[in-house]
Amino acid sequence: MPNYFDAPFEIKSVEETGIFRGYASIFGNKDSHGHIVVAGAFSRTLKENGRNTTGVAMLKGHDTRRPIGVWNVLEEDSRGLKVEGQLILEIQDGRETHALMKAGALKGLSIGYDTRIYKDDAKKKVRYLQDLDLWEISPVVFPSNLRSTITTVKELSQNDTKALSDILSTLERVNFEVANEM
Repeated sequence: MPNYFDAPFEIKSVEETGIFRGYASIFGNKDSHGHIVVAGAFSRTLKENGRNTTGVAMLKGHDTRRPIGVWNVLEEDSRGLKVEGQLILEIQDGRETHALMKAGALKGLSIGYDTRIYKDDAKKKVRYLQDLDLWEISPVVFPSNLRSTITTVKELSQNDTKALSDILSTLERVNFEVANEM
């Protein structure tokens, strides 16, 4: 059975396509379980495409029967595990999660993992997580690590939509003009 590590996120904007970005884990920060994820803890599992090379799932509340999206980006940087996810808006759970993120009611991420290598510090009452098998990442309500944040959950504004529409109209007109000249 995997362990779970929760991290909050902050919604700046929500993309109508369901894309959001942030950090599923922050390095060097003690969570409410007394765990500290160290830099590099995800490097092996990311190279192997998650636990058992089957990819890293996006689940609703760690429920393996309820996938809600896919991860477009999973990478370590100097801060932690940086993620970009795409909610599947064609399913009810995806739409509900999207609405909750947009409203600011869903503000956490939690990772499901197995620990391969760790080091305990009995004096500090801390477990340093050095190598993890990442199973899944779930949006959650109550995160354990208060420093991990989602940096963006975007939406296209009406101005963006109008600008895209104008660009497409111009391209169609130019294509039509070029086709008629040939």
